[in-house]
Amino acid sequence: MGRAWLGLLLLVACKGAEEPTPPGPAVTPTVPTSDSAPATPTADTGGSLVLALAEAGPDRTVAVGESVAFDALSEGVSFLWDLGDGTQSSEPAPSHSWSEPGTYSVVVRATGADGGTDSDTAKVVVHPPFADAPPTASSTVVVGEDGLIYAVEPDAGSLVRTDGVGVERVQACDTPRTVAVAGGVVAVACEGDGALALFDATDLSARGGVLFGEGSRPYGVTGRDGRRWWVSDTGRDELVEVVDGDVAAVHPMDDPRHLVAMVQPGDPAVPTRVVAPRWRSIDGQGLVQRLAEAPYALAFDPGPDSDTSIRGVPSLFGAMATSPDAQLVYVPGLLANTARGMWRDGQVLSHETTVHAVLVALELTTGEERFRKQFDDQGEAGAVVTSPYGDTAYVAFPGTQTVLALDAWDGDIIGSILHAGHDITGLGRSEDGAVLYVHASLDRELRAYDITSFSPAPELLWSISTVDREPLDADVLLGKRLFHDAADLRMAKDGYVRCAVCHPDGGQDGLVWDFTDRGEGLRNTIDLRGRAGTAMGPLHWSANFDEVQDFEHDIRGPFGGLGLLSEADWLATDDPLGMPKAGRSAELDALAAYVTSLDRPVPPTEPELVTAALAFEDAGCAECHPPPLYTDSPTGVRHDVGTLLSSSGQRLGGGLDGIDTPTLLGVAHTGPWLHDGSATTLEEALSAHADGVSTAQLVQFLEAL
Repeated sequence: MGRAWLGLLLLVACKGAEEPTPPGPAVTPTVPTSDSAPATPTADTGGSLVLALAEAGPDRTVAVGESVAFDALSEGVSFLWDLGDGTQSSEPAPSHSWSEPGTYSVVVRATGADGGTDSDTAKVVVHPPFADAPPTASSTVVVGEDGLIYAVEPDAGSLVRTDGVGVERVQACDTPRTVAVAGGVVAVACEGDGALALFDATDLSARGGVLFGEGSRPYGVTGRDGRRWWVSDTGRDELVEVVDGDVAAVHPMDDPRHLVAMVQPGDPAVPTRVVAPRWRSIDGQGLVQRLAEAPYALAFDPGPDSDTSIRGVPSLFGAMATSPDAQLVYVPGLLANTARGMWRDGQVLSHETTVHAVLVALELTTGEERFRKQFDDQGEAGAVVTSPYGDTAYVAFPGTQTVLALDAWDGDIIGSILHAGHDITGLGRSEDGAVLYVHASLDRELRAYDITSFSPAPELLWSISTVDREPLDADVLLGKRLFHDAADLRMAKDGYVRCAVCHPDGGQDGLVWDFTDRGEGLRNTIDLRGRAGTAMGPLHWSANFDEVQDFEHDIRGPFGGLGLLSEADWLATDDPLGMPKAGRSAELDALAAYVTSLDRPVPPTEPELVTAALAFEDAGCAECHPPPLYTDSPTGVRHDVGTLLSSSGQRLGGGLDGIDTPTLLGVAHTGPWLHDGSATTLEEALSAHADGVSTAQLVQFLEAL
């Protein structure tokens, strides 16, 4: 606390250097006066002046509308309180309540009889009322009712439980994505098995599960009381409600991934509200979907573009959190600048204008955004969790291994945790809010940080391994880390672009980028899953890369990275179709090893029918899409099937003689379609061919691949 003490000053006037002049009569200092500030000593202080001492009291946490009575701890002859919301008081010990949630700085200024002043500050956290039941959210790491921390590791198929000292690991399923704990039951969304797996929270023994059907790819799960669960199915575009181990209801929902569930305010008997944003924004706007309610749109951000902010569509939404009253949802993701490029607006798509991390605080009652915050030097926000009273939001940035603490009411940054781990996929916190749990997936670690203070930086309390043994080969793990890394200066500049920005989980972002400045054109992102690197032929729509190592061009170019090759090797292999880059850099070869390991295509959503296969043959599709790869790309032949436009650009800065034939394996999940994304449905993609034909049977065949 600041203290302004004014001592008495004895003035002695000297005349020459001989004798001191006898003191004259005492002089009373001139004191600024006010209605309540006497200029003379008061009786209750024994005749001495009342000096200023300001005491605002301790920091407090109260609910909206709850009155705070400040103690009469300050001393002085007048007081001025600034209560942080524009309200002031001259009372020695005022009472006040706040009508809006927020973190308020309450300042008291005391004035003494001598005119001296002192001031002190206290923080008041004003939170909204708590929901009738705590909201729940899907995540790779959660804290159970028993206070233990649970996490899933997709590559290892493991479910992990720890108290920070001991650790239990069980084999859960194929590619577990998220975990939820409620009513003594642990639920795991198993993408690879197309199922929800259930475990007993007492000993992690299996309690069965639910299969969702062909083509199902469960991702997010959350639930209540151990009986009811909500699961997002990214394969079949559904939100599935499971009750007592059976599918109770299926709700159509476009491209759902992470979700939050909450009881409607006022009456726990009212059906639960479930929110699941559309993961990829394919039509120029973000979409926050709600069960049995109209969706809310997250509009394209108009920018402008700069080194700290950009235009862009909100997309690739991560693990969410809510306010205590469940009326505000925090949606992390990125802005994708699909408005920029030489064809679109005449500007180069640079590393700092391609993507920016974003956090949207959305009011669920009105659909209005309380704030939308872009983050400088961050490419994407992957997860968020809030403090117990909702005053702080902790946001993970997986590309830069960073966690930022924000004022949850306005988005201001109040602290950070650096070097928190490779590819942070989930966050959790202790019940009292003192400890933050970070899931650094590609370090295979759960880490706990003391977040009672951010000055100094939070202390790492403990870390535990999420795997018994590493499931990936060493070079594949290294390559996967590089693929997901934007902090390594060799890979990216300023923390913005990483391979996983456009190819999350090795897939595709559903966006069309303007690569005209790279000697190409408008390009729809290609799904890498199932291609096994170059097993299906050259890479990109124009077949301009003949080895995965050619991504060194992207690293050094649009990523802004320093590169993984030595300068000598870079100069020797600058032509992507010339001298090979393989074997010249262990890291670049590891990156190629990871991309090559993506040999599992997305499973089909429909069974293959004989009539549909005959329709495919009769239409002559197999000429360019011969099975089993359903592409003739390995032959090196490119085709113009009538879809080339002036916006299609070039190939390596030269003429574009055709498009490399894309595989049809998993094609139903790769919309929009065609090289420029101009087809929004499979029917449109078929019809766009010069001799195109679109039938229900043909579409059914494609959905079965």
